[in-house]
Amino acid sequence: MILNFYPAKNIRTSPILRALLVALFFFCFQAGYSQADSAAIKRAQCFAKNFGPAKVDFITTFKEKYTNANAFFWSKSLKAGFGTVYKGDTTGVVHYGGAWFRPLSFTKYKGDLIIGANYHMPTPAAAFWDVQIEHRHAFGLTYGGGAYQLGITKKSINYWGKIGFRKTIKKWSFIVSAQVTPLTNGSINTLDLIRPGGYAAIYHPTFMVTGGYAFTQFRTGLAIMSPKEGAKYRPVFDALYIDNNTGRFTGARYLWVNATLGFDGGFLSHAARLGRNMGPTGLEYGNPLGFLANPAMVINWNRKLNTWEMGHMVNFRLENFVLPNKNYNGYAQLVVNPVEFLKTKHPLLDPIFIGVEFIYTYAEASKTLTKQGGFLLGYFYNVKQFSATAGVEYVVKTKQPVITIGMIYRP
Repeated sequence: MILNFYPAKNIRTSPILRALLVALFFFCFQAGYSQADSAAIKRAQCFAKNFGPAKVDFITTFKEKYTNANAFFWSKSLKAGFGTVYKGDTTGVVHYGGAWFRPLSFTKYKGDLIIGANYHMPTPAAAFWDVQIEHRHAFGLTYGGGAYQLGITKKSINYWGKIGFRKTIKKWSFIVSAQVTPLTNGSINTLDLIRPGGYAAIYHPTFMVTGGYAFTQFRTGLAIMSPKEGAKYRPVFDALYIDNNTGRFTGARYLWVNATLGFDGGFLSHAARLGRNMGPTGLEYGNPLGFLANPAMVINWNRKLNTWEMGHMVNFRLENFVLPNKNYNGYAQLVVNPVEFLKTKHPLLDPIFIGVEFIYTYAEASKTLTKQGGFLLGYFYNVKQFSATAGVEYVVKTKQPVITIGMIYRP
């Protein structure tokens, strides 16, 4: 059977029908193009999903003869940061940086693989670095290892390995791991060939307790927080203690305390805290710190006047360093958002924060305790996905202002 079709004259003359035919043509063309190029489109979507920025963070701090600037890039599969410090002395420019990569996060694999690296160059002749890798099975088993160098000779390279288990049961999360360091600073002493270590953590939306030992370092942390999201008052208390003075080794001891009355996520969350609490005993994607987690080295990442590290209403911080020669130094800082205590919201005034600080330094040789006071003033403001911060720290005795400017982009 043969069918002959002769289009009617009104089809050629109807503008509505002509428009529908043109639209149908472009639809079919686009559909065919999409099918032909679907692989490329899927690759682009995969790239955007896994490497598109979840957070870009930039901050710079400068004072007389000193400038420190660094930036973070966060995504689902990659977190990287780089910074420089310029000192107006013979030190010159100091470089530091790090990156965490999760190569299996964009596959259907239910486990995880994390590869991390960090470095710090205090002088052109010295380079401290560490590299780590950890594989995590979906059922909780983890294992990995790495290498690190805390000196300028090849003999100062150390290697380590670990095995652990992670599990979350309802609202309770548990982490336990064991670690060994088979080489200790190139030593040929048999007693130094195997150095055990380990880490344990238990946390809940309300609190967290952590503790661990790795080679020459012991650290422990405690946190208590309000889980009520959206509440005006969400108090958080966070304490971290690090002791590098273990065994026959000598090093700095460090105490860090944070507290806020208006927790708003970010730096004071469990996810961020877990990374800095684990330090060299574990690998956490949320924090670019490995064996270089000695606070004296990574203090360059400090964002103490940035909203990412602060809450609202009232904020307190204490940092205290005790050096092997018994010298110590630190500061205590109290910051308040005074307008936020009013019952009525003032969008342009609420971001204002003011504060005071107490700075101290003790020299054991001369038994001299130097005390200084300072004032803090700043402003942070959110415009859609952008958060901007500007702060001034002024020390009365030295009459030296320290200016901090930061910006965060969270799409």
